[in-house]
Amino acid sequence: MPGQDDWDPVLKRAVEVAQAGFPAAYRCCFRRERLFRYCHFLRNGAKPSFNIVGSWQDQDIIEEIALWKRVRDKCFDDGAAIDTLMAVLEERYGHSWQETVALGSNPELANRHMPVWDVGTESLLPQQIGECFIESVFDYTAQSERRDYGYAYRNDDTGECTDLYLYEGNVPAIPDGVGDYIVSHEIHVALEGAILMAERRGVEIHDMTRPVLETVRSPAGSRWDLASVAWSAKYPDGRQLRTSLGLTGFRGGLAKTRRSMDMDFAASEAGARSVANGNSDLADYFFLFR
Repeated sequence: MPGQDDWDPVLKRAVEVAQAGFPAAYRCCFRRERLFRYCHFLRNGAKPSFNIVGSWQDQDIIEEIALWKRVRDKCFDDGAAIDTLMAVLEERYGHSWQETVALGSNPELANRHMPVWDVGTESLLPQQIGECFIESVFDYTAQSERRDYGYAYRNDDTGECTDLYLYEGNVPAIPDGVGDYIVSHEIHVALEGAILMAERRGVEIHDMTRPVLETVRSPAGSRWDLASVAWSAKYPDGRQLRTSLGLTGFRGGLAKTRRSMDMDFAASEAGARSVANGNSDLADYFFLFR
C-alpha cells in the first residue's frame, strides 16, 4: 500500500474535506470496509483491486470524492449517509453486511490463526500481537451479562501468552484512551482480581509496579494510551513469569490486554523485541478501528 506521502496532495486534501462532512459515517464505513475487504480475500484468495471509503490509490480517491458529493446531495445526517454508503459497499462487494459479519466473525477463523471480526466493537482483530498468533475466541457474555469477548494469542516456541479482552464498562460510551475515571477504576479492579486469582493458585507475586500511563506506538505513526501495571510471579510448578496488564477505553467500551512471558525471555533481547512489536501491533489495531 502506498504511504500517504505518495498521494497526489490535491486529491488527498479534497477527499479529506469530503470525508469531514460526515465524520461518523466516514469512520463507521471505513471500519466496515476493512471487513468487506477481508471477507473478499477469504472468498477469493486475493485482496480486492479497489477501495471505496478511505482510499489511497488516485483513481479510487477520485471516485470516493464523487461518492461523497452524492452523499452530501442526498443525506442530511450521518445516519442517512451510513445507509447510503453501506448500500454502495454491499453492491460493490456482492454480499450483504449480515453475510459479511457472519463470515468474518466465525470463531473458527481464530482457530486457524486468521484475523476475526469482533461484532461489539466492529473491529478486525489482528492475526498476531508481537510474536503471538491468535488461536481462540472466548465468549464471556453469559457469565458477565454484558458484551464480553476474549481473544487468545500464543507462541508455543517461546511460551509467550497475550490475551485481549473487549467488553462493556459499567458506564455507557466510555471515551477512547485513559481520560475517563472508569479506566483508572477498572485497572484497579482487574489488578485486584489478578492478585486474588494468584493467591488461590499459590502463586507468589513480586516486583509489582504502580499503575502508570503507557503510550504504545508503531512505525506507521499510530499511537494509543493505556493504563498499565506489571509484576513478576513464581508458580508452584517452578515457572517464573513476567506479566503486564493494560487497560484503555476503546469503541465505547473497554479493552484489556494481559501479556505473560518467561522471566529469562523477558530479560533477553528477543523478549524486548517481542514486547516492542506487540506494542506496535496494539497501537495499529486501536488506532485503525477507533
